[in-house]
Amino acid sequence: MPVNKNSLIRYRLIDKRLRKKYKAYPSKEELRDYVSEKMGVEVSESTIEKDLKAMRRDEQLGYLAPIAYHREKQGYYYEDENYSIAHVALSEDDLDAIKLSTVVLQQFSDHPVFSRYANAIDRIVDAVNLGDVLDTGEENFILMEQVPRQEGVNWLTPLIQAIRERKVVRIDYLRFDAEKMKTHFMHPYLLKEYRNRWYLVGMHDKREFIYTLALDRIQDMELLDPEAHPFRRKIDFDPESYFRNVMGITVTEGRATDVLLEFRGKSRDYVKTLPWHHSQELVKEEKDRSIVRFFLLPTHEFKMAVLAAGDEVRVLEPRELADDIRQTAEAIARLYA
Repeated sequence: MPVNKNSLIRYRLIDKRLRKKYKAYPSKEELRDYVSEKMGVEVSESTIEKDLKAMRRDEQLGYLAPIAYHREKQGYYYEDENYSIAHVALSEDDLDAIKLSTVVLQQFSDHPVFSRYANAIDRIVDAVNLGDVLDTGEENFILMEQVPRQEGVNWLTPLIQAIRERKVVRIDYLRFDAEKMKTHFMHPYLLKEYRNRWYLVGMHDKREFIYTLALDRIQDMELLDPEAHPFRRKIDFDPESYFRNVMGITVTEGRATDVLLEFRGKSRDYVKTLPWHHSQELVKEEKDRSIVRFFLLPTHEFKMAVLAAGDEVRVLEPRELADDIRQTAEAIARLYA
């Protein structure tokens, strides 16, 4: 089984550090700090210890590196001073794995969330010294969906900081249907993306219930002093439980209910290969139709999915949702009358 990309990078960084003539005999702690700095992520001492063991003993790697520990100098070194794992060729599977991972990463290079890590990614590529593996002249064989620049993404970095550091944020917010801006004090819990739009989910300071704000409607923001504005977290809040019974981002009051939909045409196949919701269950399948049950809150996003399917999807239950869809369809028909 081929080793994963991150392990390969760590092995080569450890190899590079062991071959340095100055500051020779690095300790386990020094190896950890060196690898963490070069990769731009925190690496534990236990991981370094496992890496050293794998480099010495794992026959599948093919290194069998002559790594030894010098008791007097209290550090690691190569018994053969001319040794380097760079002299050991990577397998085709390993090369393909690294190349594919890099191609995928490049598709996200312009995304604001990933752009802040561009330097770290460059350092990783340089550290691995891939050379011909990352042949930029090769035809691009993976094409990700390209979306226009999203409004509000400039707030992602400060919000990530607020969530990590548990800081309350003051947000000046203007809703689409409002004329005046409102100020909210939020205890931020998580960021969620839905249909290329980012949302902040957290507890509203005054109302003390879970609140969702769209980042593209934020006008201004400030991270507040934790001593003056202590961060609070609802004990019973769990992201997976909170969004379990909804499709999308909107969580409304009420309880989840059974929703029966009848699928016809191509939508029958689409809903099988790309399920709408994790609760989806096939109830009946006939020659020209399929009946599918969902257990969820029939929110605005779910209603939009039904309408987007046009005449290939019909609501069977509950009656209230069927009436709502029918009234919307009649309103649409009047636009073209």
